[in-house]
Amino acid sequence: MELRKARPGNKTLHLDLLLAGIILLLTISLILINSIALILSNRHQLQVDLTANLAYRIGEETETLLSDLNEPLVINVLADRERFRDSSYLTQMLRILEQYPAASPQITLRFVDYLADPTFAAAHSNLVLQEGDVLITRSQSVQQLKLENMFNYGYNAAGQQYIQSSRVEEAVTAAIYSLQHGSQISAAVLSGSRNADVPAFTALLRDNNFDVTTANITTDELSSYDLLILLSPQIDISADAINKLENFLFNSGKFGKTLLYTANVDQPKLPNLETFLTEWGVQIDDGAVFETVGYRTYQMQPYLPIALYEDGKYTDGLRDETMPLMMPLARPFTILFNTRDRQSVTPLLSFSSTAGVRPSDAGEDFKADDSVRSGPIPALVLAVRSETGADQSQLSSNLIISGSTAMLDTAAIENSGLNNAEYMVNLLSDLAGKENPVVIQPKTLGGKALAITTTEIRTLGVILVGVIPAAILLIGFAIWLNRRFK
Repeated sequence: MELRKARPGNKTLHLDLLLAGIILLLTISLILINSIALILSNRHQLQVDLTANLAYRIGEETETLLSDLNEPLVINVLADRERFRDSSYLTQMLRILEQYPAASPQITLRFVDYLADPTFAAAHSNLVLQEGDVLITRSQSVQQLKLENMFNYGYNAAGQQYIQSSRVEEAVTAAIYSLQHGSQISAAVLSGSRNADVPAFTALLRDNNFDVTTANITTDELSSYDLLILLSPQIDISADAINKLENFLFNSGKFGKTLLYTANVDQPKLPNLETFLTEWGVQIDDGAVFETVGYRTYQMQPYLPIALYEDGKYTDGLRDETMPLMMPLARPFTILFNTRDRQSVTPLLSFSSTAGVRPSDAGEDFKADDSVRSGPIPALVLAVRSETGADQSQLSSNLIISGSTAMLDTAAIENSGLNNAEYMVNLLSDLAGKENPVVIQPKTLGGKALAITTTEIRTLGVILVGVIPAAILLIGFAIWLNRRFK
């Protein structure tokens, strides 16, 4: 009986059919996977953020706030979605905004062409609308966020403005917080005595449920505010203005007010103001505080000292108590008493025992050994006056005194490696009797600067240029010897 041979053509046909089936199966699988991914992407955030500071993700603080929302909220973006493809920071803004509805079913994100929709513009006729604005609406309440206020800016060597960091999450989360909790802390930055300007700090307060305005210390009524901010005046305050501050803090016997005063190294003598401060238990001294130990400074600069935390009450709420708090260009002062009558003075921050003071009239040949004072030195204190109310409740007003105005500057407030922003917001919120708001740090899409000392630079140079190449050569030579004489 003769066996039948398989025909080569049949085998080829079977292989072709098998390959066609595999290709068809893969195609259908890819279509299904893409369809499922598209459906999931509309409901969940599927992107992975690999940036060092998670710049494209909302943080745990925001997620916690959104989990407590109990009423629908709409985020209206006055621009086309494609508008946010123009730059890396606009793309980051879009990615952050998209995560709010993904984190809470109470939130709806809409992109609105307000110029083509007259009903939308009519519904917000009390607002000046511009492309890129973000309107956050809850019931009848609206918070308007300007596009230009979504970022922090800096200037390069050529004087050109550029975006330093994004504060999209900070601004949007703060607006939602304000809509959710309603009441704001009323604050006024005092003017009229050539005061310093710290826009980064006032922006931070506005983003954390503070209603911040400017008030002239001489002409404006101050009693309606919860908080007054007096930033290193260069002109002495009149006796009448001092009386206004005293009356503000006394508050017709109801107390419950707070005054923040910051000093600076370039201030002249201010007799009226200094007398007012001594009555609260603090004497402002001459000079500038410097630090003699490198790791207790910022970037090895002696006049950018790092302050030590003294009172744990205001550090417990910090996300990371090990992060430093910088007090640049600080004036020293002295605590005159800890308690007297119904007054108390508590140090909150201090400079270390290795700190010193350079007098204002020191020459260029000044050395650390010439210091007129050694640490520890108070850096930030809380002075309190208390009274017992008719119902036996404890009433009090607060005077916060800082030796440094520069601790509120942009370089300190917007630095995510420092605790300046979070500490001050927590402190002021607590003294105002309000729940601590969510403090969101700005996010940068660029790399971080590596701040190391000259000694560390030299050590790294020796290791990278000398030690590691030498070790590689020795290992290579050892391997060659082993093979050569094996």
